[in-house]
Amino acid sequence: MKKFANIGCLAHEVGWKSQAVTATLEENRKEKAKIHYWKKKQLMRLWKQGKKNREKKIDKFTEVLKTHGFLV
Repeated sequence: MKKFANIGCLAHEVGWKSQAVTATLEENRKEKAKIHYWKKKQLMRLWKQGKKNREKKIDKFTEVLKTHGFLV
């Protein structure tokens, strides 16, 4: 016995006639999700790169703060 069911197939078996519509909508959703994921990956890459650049700029200040006891 399956623990899950494909809603589109199940509905088609009982007479629902919009299975083709849901298939195209699902394809569109997957394309949009792929684009969203790609953008998210690009943003994370840029965020990490910015963090690395920021650390390079503040290294000299952190050394001064450590010598004066403000950073442990």
